[in-house]
Amino acid sequence: MRDNLASTKTDDGIVTTPLIQTILTTTDDNILDGHWITAKTSAFNNVDELLLTPKQKISRLCQTGCQFGSKVQNLNQKMLPFIFTEFNGSGGAYHLLDAVQIYKKLEIACNKVYSMIVDESANVLFICTNSKSASLIEELAKMSDSAYLTNRWCGGTLTNWKVTQGRINALRILEQEDFSKFSKKEASEVKKKLSDLNNRFGGVKNLQKQPDLVIIIDQVADKTAIQEARKLQIPIIGIIDSSGDPELVDYPIIGNKSGLLALKTLVGALADTIITANRHLKEKFQS
Repeated sequence: MRDNLASTKTDDGIVTTPLIQTILTTTDDNILDGHWITAKTSAFNNVDELLLTPKQKISRLCQTGCQFGSKVQNLNQKMLPFIFTEFNGSGGAYHLLDAVQIYKKLEIACNKVYSMIVDESANVLFICTNSKSASLIEELAKMSDSAYLTNRWCGGTLTNWKVTQGRINALRILEQEDFSKFSKKEASEVKKKLSDLNNRFGGVKNLQKQPDLVIIIDQVADKTAIQEARKLQIPIIGIIDSSGDPELVDYPIIGNKSGLLALKTLVGALADTIITANRHLKEKFQS
């Protein structure tokens, strides 16, 4: 199996492996070629994604490791339909996810994001309190001018939205404060409060209402956020690897949630979809 993971380059410069070639040779050219909304994903910013065939898109997903799952012993049985095979890595046996399913689920999620923004003027919230990937998710959220929460989740952030709004309003007020009117000690205390509020709510300070759609990267780290969104019936898009539960979210994107390059590809596609949808929404109102 290690030999199947060894990479080579095709004539067009695309990195491939025997496993990727196996996937591609069994993939129908007509498979779910709806529209991957993104003009350019953050992982392939020199490639016009709209010009790629489904097979090329699947190949590019594999290039960034989106197909790598968790250890075999951590398999969630609900993920069996999405498993392609197993392989032996440095830490033992791992699952390899079905790249075609990754492609399909990503297409479905991107289309959902696009339709909710263009048809309903929806606002999107990215949630990721996993310290390993939080910075990347914050970067992608900012790139798409979206709200984000990437520090510790405060219980009731969604379900007690009035309290959250109160803290957001307090943050906005403190940001406009004239610190010169305070004594040195008072200014220090106010700045500390401002820093705390900004760390916890700075990413959502532009939200005027509860999010209409949430994107959650790690369902283990952010299980409370999932519970709150489900209680409020807010649609959830989630990155789900072989150890996750696809039934906890409304639109699971099957894929590697641990590799930063894989996340940049998957979440980058969502972020670019948001950018495109917001542009089309603006054009819709201007026409």
